[in-house]
Amino acid sequence: MTAVNLRLLAGTALLLAVFAGEAGAQKQRPARPAGKSIEVEVMRGGSVRIPLRGYERNLNRLEYKPIGSPRYGRLSRVDQPDASEGQAPGYVTYTHGNDENSLSDTFDFEVKATTSGLRGRGRITIRILDAPAQLLVTPALLDFGTTAIGDTPVRRTVELANVGGGVIQGFLEIPEPFALADEGMFVLRRGEKAKIPVIFAPQRAGPYSFPVHPVPGDRAALTLKGEALQPFAVEADGSEFQEQPDQSRTAGAVVKNQSQSAQRISVVLPPDSLVEPVPALELAPGATTEVNLRIPAAT
Repeated sequence: MTAVNLRLLAGTALLLAVFAGEAGAQKQRPARPAGKSIEVEVMRGGSVRIPLRGYERNLNRLEYKPIGSPRYGRLSRVDQPDASEGQAPGYVTYTHGNDENSLSDTFDFEVKATTSGLRGRGRITIRILDAPAQLLVTPALLDFGTTAIGDTPVRRTVELANVGGGVIQGFLEIPEPFALADEGMFVLRRGEKAKIPVIFAPQRAGPYSFPVHPVPGDRAALTLKGEALQPFAVEADGSEFQEQPDQSRTAGAVVKNQSQSAQRISVVLPPDSLVEPVPALELAPGATTEVNLRIPAAT
């Protein structure tokens, strides 16, 4: 073996020793833990329990701590029920702040290896979800009762509420003889309500009932109901005049004022009628009187 070969072998051995030393140092260097970034979902204004997870190569026990605070919500304290079981996750509850406009939120968390004290980070991304919009109509039946033509219009109020999420908008279109006492347009965010006044002002007698859908295609409906009466009603005692002992003939009728105002009622007879003239009647609201029709004996 020559001197050159000896020097070459010595240099190679020295180089291998350096590589072995570096490899040993790398094996002894503590591993830095890493946090696991995840995405979760929460309903607007609601809460969600979020797992905080990490990993460390040497499987040392890990601890977790949020860094800072989320912008649109708040966090509970970290709960780590299985902390003694190595790299068990921690848990934190996120509660959304119930604002109307946020779509997402984030916060970072720290994961710490208790043996080495080294730290890593992870990030939690939170998507803010809305429940479907849901319209509630109260009451579902708006009953105006009975009113007479010409009376002061009857006024009732219906309440529309969004008991879901998102936004509901529509227009309350009312058929005659019902009408709106105000604007019928509404825009309702989650939890908002609108009270809309409706009036009943009939011009013809009869019962009325109509279904109304404030939002086309939505099953929520309002039923409008009312009955219109003539200002007064007449009910005859019989269909024919009855002969009396004095040879006259009489018939009777009951007249009722069905309105909320006083009524002056005139009995109009044909020009060739044999019935004696009947004086005009004054009836108070809701009052009833009897009208006698008489044909004298002489005729």
